Amino acid sequence: MDWCNKQTQAGLVLGPSGLSRIKFIREYVFQDQAGQLYVTVATFSRILFMFLIGLEMDLPYLVRTLRVATLVAYGGAATCCFSGAIVSPFLYNQTHAHGSGFKFAIILMMLLANTASPVVVRVVAELKLATSEVGRLAISASIINDITCLLGIAFISAFTNYSKPLAHPKGHTSTSSNNDEPVETDGEGFGERFFAGIVCLIILGGTTALNRILSRWLSRRNHHRKYITNLEVAFLLMLTFAVSILIELFGYNSMIASFLLGLFFPRDGKTTRTLLQKLTYPVHHFILPFYFGYTGFQADLSHIVDLRSVLLIITIVCLSVGGKVSGTLFTCRYLKIPPNEGLVLAFLLNVKGHVDLLIISLASQNHNSSPKSPVSLYLMHLVEITGKERSNLLYHQKEDDDFSDDEYFGGNDGIEINNIVDAFMAQSHVQVHQITTASKLSSMHEDVCNGAEDVGSAIILLPFHKYLRIDGKMESAKEEIRTINQKVLRHAPCSVAILVDRGLGGSTTTTQLDHNSYGTRQQQQQQQQQQQLIATLFFGGADDREALAYSSRFAMHPDVSLTVVRFLPPSGNNEYNQSQGIEMAVSKDEDEVLMKIETSPSENDTDQAFLSSFHDRYVGTGAVGYVEKYVENGAETVKALGDMKDMFSLFIVGKGGTGHSPLTTGMSDWEECPELGAVGDLLASPDFGISGSVIVIQQHRRPKMDPNDG
Repeated sequence: MDWCNKQTQAGLVLGPSGLSRIKFIREYVFQDQAGQLYVTVATFSRILFMFLIGLEMDLPYLVRTLRVATLVAYGGAATCCFSGAIVSPFLYNQTHAHGSGFKFAIILMMLLANTASPVVVRVVAELKLATSEVGRLAISASIINDITCLLGIAFISAFTNYSKPLAHPKGHTSTSSNNDEPVETDGEGFGERFFAGIVCLIILGGTTALNRILSRWLSRRNHHRKYITNLEVAFLLMLTFAVSILIELFGYNSMIASFLLGLFFPRDGKTTRTLLQKLTYPVHHFILPFYFGYTGFQADLSHIVDLRSVLLIITIVCLSVGGKVSGTLFTCRYLKIPPNEGLVLAFLLNVKGHVDLLIISLASQNHNSSPKSPVSLYLMHLVEITGKERSNLLYHQKEDDDFSDDEYFGGNDGIEINNIVDAFMAQSHVQVHQITTASKLSSMHEDVCNGAEDVGSAIILLPFHKYLRIDGKMESAKEEIRTINQKVLRHAPCSVAILVDRGLGGSTTTTQLDHNSYGTRQQQQQQQQQQQLIATLFFGGADDREALAYSSRFAMHPDVSLTVVRFLPPSGNNEYNQSQGIEMAVSKDEDEVLMKIETSPSENDTDQAFLSSFHDRYVGTGAVGYVEKYVENGAETVKALGDMKDMFSLFIVGKGGTGHSPLTTGMSDWEECPELGAVGDLLASPDFGISGSVIVIQQHRRPKMDPNDG
């Protein structure tokens, strides 16, 4: 967490506050003529980093949360500006500042209100909050705050003619000898700045349109490759640099321009994937350290020579922290954001170069996303390495040829996977973050678990070790994949799902089953011809509840028809009911299910409460169909599953715990894949003849130590 402190402190040591005070070092090591070079490199570093921030920004999320992020950003900034305006006369006199008092007040207000968005982005990533609601909101609010402050400074500068005009106006500006306050004698200076702003907007709009055309053209030109060429990447970056520097020459900050160019850059296709692959590592490991180091290099602490200067600095810091925290907390209360998340958000938005970044350690705890949070997808490409190479997490740092899959599958899977991802992103407008990890098979499960923990994943979706052949049979690809899946199931920091992929087989139209309660009448009327029929099988237990919870996500899709099938013993099986504590009430209305929940804390009580809530939210509204199947043993369960094997294109089921249910008695005697559970193994078996895909879900459990995992 002290990475930024160390880089800034290194700059302080090398700058005027440290070694540069020595004449020999200042003249021969840090030569005076090198100052412009440092400024140029820092400017290009800032342009590249802000372009990357815009490229990585989830634009649909930013649009959805624009109102909330804007209120949070402006709420904290408003209190800072108010406090800055109040104390500015006092600080102006105490610092014996020269020039306009109004300009001093504006600079102080902007200084207190501004949030360093580059630092916030890096801090949120380091604290593993990038996928949480509070982290993403902090990034959006910090960028809105930063851009607003820069635009405000540009507007005030143009209005008061403080900055040097682009060309000498016909009029002139006279200066009062009393207060050195500029007095406008001609409005042409403001007119030129306003005209320059319009030109900058036209340039940005034209470049954005050009980027879209170039992105699609380069993707088509390199359709047979995973990435575009390095020369093409260099051309796109040179275009970004040229436009940003041009806007800088017009008198406006290039940070806004580079961010907007990245924000509106097309997200789909090989071009964006290549830019992310080429920029992520060098920006975070080389450019940012230099940028923050140069920030410290510019500071000169030698001017702080007395107690009065120290007290003034403490006053400014307290005003900044207090104003930002109070304003953000007030806004969060208005938006009904929990106080603990509001406090974390307040400190994240208070990040500045002069504030100790260790205060962000308050945000180190993980936060769950709100129920309204969109899905954030991370696709991890696992690559096996041999020899003495160590495990590395690669954000597409190496080309395809280094890790080709030709030897296993007879083709370059990397290109095919990325083409599918591009098509998915273009169709669904959902951003997919791609990560490549290379390690030995023995430790590959650690990369999966660590990656899931780093991004705060709620569920890990693993592929089954068998794949579908052309003739419809399942064949094992590599037995090592099964071993990795088993280890991930034991050590995962979240829930785990295994996908048995058979494509979208089974039924895709409305299917009337032998039981009248399969789907409500309202649901059947709304089903389209190409609707995918999905079944969630519920036997009871934590894993089945987890499977049902994730099934509710499918129910929200307009082209999906979800049916929950609950397996129960016959009502006359008193011995089973008493052992499980089941008490059912049957309604005369076939579309209504009544359940009485016992007060004893048993597993069945939890199932009943969960199903009751699910029924009220989804079944009662007609969004999900519900049916009960009464079976006495495993044989009847197998028969019931066989009757519906061709009716659905996807089956979702929980893995099941270690307990043995009478409903699945005998089903585990011939298990081939225990990691799927008794029911999941049956559905995945080629002998069962099911045509649909299967997802088996295991709820998060405490990781188990296994001597064979090394």
